[in-house]
Amino acid sequence: AAPACRHLAAARGITSRSLCIHYHHRVHSCTSAIMDVDLGVEADTQALQLDPLQQVQETRIDLDAYGKQYTGRGKIERLHFIARNCPSLRVDAYRAAIAELRKTLDGRWLREAVREYKEHCDKNALPCDNVPSAAEIDQILHNAVQRREQLENEVKNNRTGMVKELIRVSHMELGEHLFRCGDLDAAIKNFSKSREAATTQAHHTLAYLNILKCGLDCHRWKTVEIYANKLQPTDSGSEGAIGAYMRCAQGLVHLMSQDYRVAANIFLSMPFNESDAIRDIMAVRDIAVYGGLCGLASFDRQMLKKRFLEQPNFKPFLETVPEIRETIRAFYDSNYKRCLQLLAGMKNDLLLDIYMSGHVQILFDRIRQNCIVQYFSPFMSADMSSMAAVLNTSVQELEKEVIQLIASNRLQARIDSEKQVLLARSVNERAAAFAKTLELSEQYAMHVRGTLFRVAMLRKNLQVRNAQPS
Repeated sequence: AAPACRHLAAARGITSRSLCIHYHHRVHSCTSAIMDVDLGVEADTQALQLDPLQQVQETRIDLDAYGKQYTGRGKIERLHFIARNCPSLRVDAYRAAIAELRKTLDGRWLREAVREYKEHCDKNALPCDNVPSAAEIDQILHNAVQRREQLENEVKNNRTGMVKELIRVSHMELGEHLFRCGDLDAAIKNFSKSREAATTQAHHTLAYLNILKCGLDCHRWKTVEIYANKLQPTDSGSEGAIGAYMRCAQGLVHLMSQDYRVAANIFLSMPFNESDAIRDIMAVRDIAVYGGLCGLASFDRQMLKKRFLEQPNFKPFLETVPEIRETIRAFYDSNYKRCLQLLAGMKNDLLLDIYMSGHVQILFDRIRQNCIVQYFSPFMSADMSSMAAVLNTSVQELEKEVIQLIASNRLQARIDSEKQVLLARSVNERAAAFAKTLELSEQYAMHVRGTLFRVAMLRKNLQVRNAQPS
């Protein structure tokens, strides 16, 4: 198969799994290798550019401080995503991404970023300075090819010698080189071959970890799920780092599949002291954001208090993002207007997060629905004008939301459209009491029959005794 560069042209006619995002420009490709490794598991992909109508015009992101939180290819990927989706930060983000790419061996990705940056500068009559020349990019590609040929020769020589450890190491080194070059297809194949020559559990774990990194770089979530489950810490010294990487990958898998409750629980279990080990994927503040928003969308008030506000292990994460901490506190205190205002202030920044962007609206809608349900829960009736003021919306929009909640059976209520009042659905307390009494009586009768049966068996000496020692 042809080498898979970082980005290939987006396939026409294929829609993204994430709402509000579609394929545009280029997506990652390492399908053939993953098909070999994962026995034909179909891969998912992540879009790299928002719809033109949803480009983020204003954001509070400080690009310098933002970039310092990440390392490796994950940092470049996030900067490139911002450059494509935020006009106000486009120039600075392209410059930062190009500066990082010049430190790598991925000449193809560098060439693409430079081309996009020049097109933007030409279109807007901006100076296009401090970019690598075509000769510099060609030299990067040439050096990468030379190093690849050298490592491939080492692989051939070691295979001739039939020494498993040398074969494993040479395939691992070649895979790491190909990963730095952005040739993820070939990198996965070599990591898989290094696993075939592994002789210890540590060697297997290292191969799984490298394949997992390639899967994350490709945004192939089924591959990530498979290899995250295979990861096993080899000793106490590596348990924290590998465990953090494993939980990070599993959390992203469930986030992408919109299983937000499970994702929240996984992010809540992340060890704070090992968060630096996953900076090539996400930063400390990302764990707080992902876990906090998923929790708000899936937990009730008591669960939020128990898992977020009272759990000491997650408090250090929340301290890094005061907005998330205040949002959770506002929801727990039933200050829903403040909660929704804080969420609205974070929305643009979240749309520029490569993993969260496709889930922002879904999560915000679910959190808003939770606010409506929690607000109405203590009342028998509520004025919809007052509710709309608290929830920062109009009565007409609130009525539409309430209708959806009633239809989905999440809200036991009915709407008086004439008086603009929401009424709790009346419950026949007498019938409910009779039903509860009947249920308890049936349970009591079953217990009594069981007790009488046991007594009868004891009287007839029908019981299993311990074997007598010979």
